[in-house]
Amino acid sequence: MLNTSALKKKILSNPYVKSVKISRKLPDQLSINVVERNATFIVNEGTDFYVLNENLVIMEKKNSEEGLQLPKVTGLTVENRFLGEPMSTEKDKVEVLKEIGEALNKSKIKVNSVDISNLNNIVINKGEVQILLGNSDKLSDKLTKMVNILNDPAGNFEKGYINISFNGNPVIYKEK
Repeated sequence: MLNTSALKKKILSNPYVKSVKISRKLPDQLSINVVERNATFIVNEGTDFYVLNENLVIMEKKNSEEGLQLPKVTGLTVENRFLGEPMSTEKDKVEVLKEIGEALNKSKIKVNSVDISNLNNIVINKGEVQILLGNSDKLSDKLTKMVNILNDPAGNFEKGYINISFNGNPVIYKEK
């Protein structure tokens, strides 16, 4: 007889697995449904690169960022290096990154980096376009504006900046 709770525990030990549901189909079948976590960010510390999910849980440790098309996070203190565990306990920065990660995953927009070194000057880079978010006040509104601008054909430019750091209409500067 198969111990389904032990099997479930073994499957959940994989950091890429978010949840698992196991059910028996008599007489001799087993149904396993797995929900995966999304790789959302990468953090570099020395020669190590940590792949993080949307909750900043470490999914994988790599020696290079080769082949990874994830935004690189700067400004987050690495407090933990164990797979399957949250990387940082800096509550404010973690909340900001979770919100940014959720917006990026929903919109499918690919960015190069997210700088949260200063929570009063949050910066996202997409190629050579800087997106200036300012502080974390009304962050979801700012991220919605960013997504709308980047999805608009007029917002598709190679170099410049988008300043969404204040109330009012964003400032868009297209460098030639």
